[in-house]
Amino acid sequence: MHSSVPTSRPRHSRHRLPASLIVLAATLASLPAHADLGGGAPAAAPLVRDLTAEQRPVAQFQVPASDLTVTAWVNQADNSYRPGEFLELTVQTNKEAYITVVDVGTSGKVHIVYPNQFQTDNRVRPNKPVRIPSGGDDFALKVGGPAGTEVLKIIATTSPQPLFPAGQLASAGPFKAYKGGGAAAAKDLETVLRQNAAGNAWAEYTKIIRIAEGAGASAPAASAPPPGPASGPVPPAAVAVVPAAPAPGSGFKLSVATDKPVYKVGEAAMVSAVSERDCRLTLVDVGSSGTVHVLYPNRHQPDNRLKAGQPVTIPSAAAPVDFRVQGPDGLEALVAICRSDDQPVLSGTLDYQQGVFPAYGDAKALAKDLAATLRQPSAAIAHATTSFLVSAP
Repeated sequence: MHSSVPTSRPRHSRHRLPASLIVLAATLASLPAHADLGGGAPAAAPLVRDLTAEQRPVAQFQVPASDLTVTAWVNQADNSYRPGEFLELTVQTNKEAYITVVDVGTSGKVHIVYPNQFQTDNRVRPNKPVRIPSGGDDFALKVGGPAGTEVLKIIATTSPQPLFPAGQLASAGPFKAYKGGGAAAAKDLETVLRQNAAGNAWAEYTKIIRIAEGAGASAPAASAPPPGPASGPVPPAAVAVVPAAPAPGSGFKLSVATDKPVYKVGEAAMVSAVSERDCRLTLVDVGSSGTVHVLYPNRHQPDNRLKAGQPVTIPSAAAPVDFRVQGPDGLEALVAICRSDDQPVLSGTLDYQQGVFPAYGDAKALAKDLAATLRQPSAAIAHATTSFLVSAP
């Protein structure tokens, strides 16, 4: 199951980043084991090309940019499950909205998992996380199969109109099954979007999970909840609203995230970060060639101080530039370090005259600096990573 949020914004001028195939492992390969950054990309992150022909139309469905945003996260930090494991999805919006969650399974079958038989009211309040299942429901989401990638599309609208024709839906346990495939579902979504665009804000988020080898059903099965307390939510892989749980070795909570999980080459990317403590943030981007660029601080945001609980976006809304991913296809990663003791994270001086986002050596130099910074756990240091996929236009 999966999620995505598009919030691209126009800029008066544009600044291109270097090649954006970023493999997190290459960045951190030389770090000592006890300096694990945590919270980063899964060992085998699902690529866009892993999606089936039925999944791609729903995963790539886009909506016009608006001030409405939605994000979602699951109870496995690496977004990976084995058949039989239980999945919990948490969704959150920045405004009151109506949520629909569409699941396109590894088999290609399409189900509406929210609203459902037990959660019939899909209206959500601003900044109030909604869990699916809620924890008090008489069902759980049990991962089925076959192995592969599974797509969860979360769509938020400010008006309550249904997104699919009633005649295309049939009961399937606590959920609704869509009678067509992913391409037909995406077409229906496009039709509703065109007919209800006026006066109605939309937002969407795509969460992609990987299903490991094993036997299972063709869609998430409704079954009795697992024994014991439900596990807590994992921080979202999109624009953060609240700080994430501390990564191993972190002294306090820090979140860093992008506004979308997948970008086409040439698209503008936006990053959000938030900390539970006042600190100074350093955010770096590592290219597939091994070169490193510092995204924060930058020429237009030279003051890297973060106030506790106050998210920062990179670039800022006032910045006259954006940054765009260039490719090739693959996984791109960001590494964030925030220090509350005002000590530097990187050695040397950043040259803002050479670029909006200063170049910083190569991956070896970065790994050396991070190893020195993270060698000993410190209450004054927080770290976090995130990643996104880059696909051909």
